[in-house]
Amino acid sequence: MKKLVALAIGAIVLAGVAPAQANAQGAIAVIDVNFESQLIDGPVTEVCIAGAAVCNSKPVLRNAGEHKIFNHGTIMADVIRANNPIAPLFLLEAGTTKTGVITGVQLSSALNWVVANAAANNIRAVSFSYNSGNGARCTPSSPGVKVSLTHDTIVNAVARLKAMGVKVYAASGNYGSGNRVDYPACISDVVAVGASGFAGSVAKSDVVISGPTYSSAKLKSSRTALQGLHDSFPVTLTDPHPVMVGMTTSVATGIAAATNR
Repeated sequence: MKKLVALAIGAIVLAGVAPAQANAQGAIAVIDVNFESQLIDGPVTEVCIAGAAVCNSKPVLRNAGEHKIFNHGTIMADVIRANNPIAPLFLLEAGTTKTGVITGVQLSSALNWVVANAAANNIRAVSFSYNSGNGARCTPSSPGVKVSLTHDTIVNAVARLKAMGVKVYAASGNYGSGNRVDYPACISDVVAVGASGFAGSVAKSDVVISGPTYSSAKLKSSRTALQGLHDSFPVTLTDPHPVMVGMTTSVATGIAAATNR
């Protein structure tokens, strides 16, 4: 069981934070598999964690599932920017859009980058909207490395960041029942973020956010609201309709990190 559940009203959260509050918070590191940083306003720095071959690849997207993976990081960065208009963002590409997976090994590399660079860049929060292992056992995915070693590396990185005043926010998971939580949200020093629409992960969350469907002020889609949500279709700046995604625990995590709850 995690420690504290605090319900945030989505209509207030989505309005954004005052510039003074955002400035005091500092920079935010966002860990994901892909970013189109040219679509994100404000100070943005892309960081390649996964290796140059992965970060420089230009995937040919063939279906809705591949678009959804490809768009995820960009939409998370957009959610954070909408709720914090001035914080510098460090977008850490830690995995590959071919699988849409960030392993525990990749997560530990990203967290250790933050440890090494947080002080110099005033990073005060980390946002991770992925599952990187087995939340029920609280163990990471660890290809090629002993699971306990990867877990200890992640736990130690999170503890070091906490000691530096950097909060690590992670999605609890979109579970409808069962009181489940994803990895690394299960780690005690991680701020587990739930969304009120997913009752199965609320009980083990530290922060629970409630709100409507997220509608981007900047990202656009050719899809209309009647045709469905837009993370599975191309994202542009010129199409006629705003990108909309549900209030998932991924979106809630971005909001929590942006407002440093």
